Amino acid sequence: MKSLALQFLCVLAVGLAGCNSGKKNAFINEAAVAWLTANAGPAGASIQGAWSGGDEKWGAIQFQQTESKISGSMGRHQVDGHMKGSVAYLTLRSDGRVHYTIVAKKRGSILSGFYSKSVPFSSLDQQPLELKRNE
Repeated sequence: MKSLALQFLCVLAVGLAGCNSGKKNAFINEAAVAWLTANAGPAGASIQGAWSGGDEKWGAIQFQQTESKISGSMGRHQVDGHMKGSVAYLTLRSDGRVHYTIVAKKRGSILSGFYSKSVPFSSLDQQPLELKRNE
């Protein structure tokens, strides 16, 4: 009987942990959408096309852009974002939640700025990012 009760408690604990994780992911994703919306504006540049980065962590990079709206992929991450002037505001999502935020300025064939594991973007944990448009 104790064994059955212990199994039930373990299953319950795992289930509750999963529910909490789902709520946390939903909260993070909502914060990401709000951050992108707050940084939306008219595009002054295009980042459409293939890019590469000095850091292999990002893998193959491809952006699509319609007006100021950006979509695409950076390795295993789905990209959503906006261009506001020449600045890209991007979120990187995989496994059902946003893992990174990016703020980067386009200068010619270079997109440089920072990425953060915080949602919304935070300069407290930012790391440098530089991408180059593939010719």
